[in-house]
Amino acid sequence: MIEVTLYIRKDCHLCYLAENYLEELQSVVPHHLTVIDIDSDAKLHSLYGINVPVVTVGPYKLSVPMEKRDIEISLKA
Repeated sequence: MIEVTLYIRKDCHLCYLAENYLEELQSVVPHHLTVIDIDSDAKLHSLYGINVPVVTVGPYKLSVPMEKRDIEISLKA
């Protein structure tokens, strides 16, 4: 199964949108999603700051701006 990590922060509209895209793509490309709130980890908060959401799929890392199609391409790669 494909491992996907979504880095988010609370009250982030784009983060919720990325999570919805990943849920919608679950039937197209099955994957295991791990969602991590960067505000719960000082190192991640320092690394990403306001640059969330970030989606990692294997060696691929997507950040804003991203569309559902971008995520789908990464999942299928």
